[in-house]
Amino acid sequence: MLGEADRPLTRLVELPGRGTTRVWECGGQPGAGTLMLIHGVAGTAELNWGKVLAPLGRHFRVVAADLRGHGDGISLRSRFRLEDCADDVAALAGVLNIRSFAAVGYSMGGMVAQLLYRRHASLLSGLVLCSTAANACGSPAEQMAALAVPAMAAALRWNPMLHLMGADFFGMALLGRVDDPATARWARAQLSRTSLATTISAMHAVCGFTSDSWISQVAGGLLVGRAGPGRHTAQASLKRRRPPGILTRRGHRQRPGTAGRVRGGAWPVRM
Repeated sequence: MLGEADRPLTRLVELPGRGTTRVWECGGQPGAGTLMLIHGVAGTAELNWGKVLAPLGRHFRVVAADLRGHGDGISLRSRFRLEDCADDVAALAGVLNIRSFAAVGYSMGGMVAQLLYRRHASLLSGLVLCSTAANACGSPAEQMAALAVPAMAAALRWNPMLHLMGADFFGMALLGRVDDPATARWARAQLSRTSLATTISAMHAVCGFTSDSWISQVAGGLLVGRAGPGRHTAQASLKRRRPPGILTRRGHRQRPGTAGRVRGGAWPVRM
């Protein structure tokens, strides 16, 4: 049975001067440290993290918000910037009176987590990077994909009807095969809450991201969750006994080892 503090609750939270976003929370035990979960491109906090909120809530205070332009996140009025997302997360911590948290970022969210270290290091008690990279355009295939993003953005400018399309088609390709029809319908509905235009803008930001010159400065190293076979929907593996605060996961559809390009050892989250 889940305790009341373990049950995920959701609400809309106003970030002064920035906008309103949907937040999922589990209160955790008294005195528990905080995990800030950051989702990937085209997704939502519920899609990427919904299944792990309650299990993590038994041990931590857990917060997961929709990033700007995604789901019920802050309205996107200009181009998508990862730096804005990092600042949004820092602002959310202030509104929720969270003085310190471990940033747990999945895929694009891992880049936002890295920028949180870069821009708001005093807030971080730890950094957990899941299926992400210090540079998304390292391989020839990734470089080719990056070259296609400006063309997609141009197509959006020339055909405004594309702005009415959701990200469900693109997002379902990331998810891969989903055998259960009900789960597939739910995932598609989640993905359709983010526009195709936002997704392409976010992909453009991802392709332009690099932390190669500074990520090695993280004190104590990094905890990197390597990708493995499975689905894009986030799942956390808590079966093995690990030091407090260590979190790993599997499930990015990209080739195994993508996250390993962010170098570093294990950094126990200091709670």
